[in-house]
Amino acid sequence: ILRAFLERFGKEQGVEISVRGVTDPAQGVLELSMSGEYYDLIALDVRMPKLGGDEIYDWLAREKPHLLDAVVFITAYRNDLKARFPNHRLRILEKPFRYERFASFLRRSLAGAPTDTGEHLAPA
Repeated sequence: ILRAFLERFGKEQGVEISVRGVTDPAQGVLELSMSGEYYDLIALDVRMPKLGGDEIYDWLAREKPHLLDAVVFITAYRNDLKARFPNHRLRILEKPFRYERFASFLRRSLAGAPTDTGEHLAPA
């Protein structure tokens, strides 16, 4: 679904969007370690098999902190993130969501604008 939403978003915005999806989170870490500098957006879910999005975020903070601004969490576990990263500004789009909310959130995120509909967590 996320890939379809991203492709639709690109078509509506008149821009080409290249989506690199991985089915194994460890493969995602490998991809980011080799070519992460080329990503404008890194979408993570908190609960994934083998390696959670929060663990990938921790790895990015240690190994590639310049990519943290590209991270967007798409998750139903907002409170878990808030507790785990109380001093971080995180962009979170809570599940479930429809395309219109996704597109609005993505436009604000890519523009570097803070979201104002409860999807943005500021430090506590």
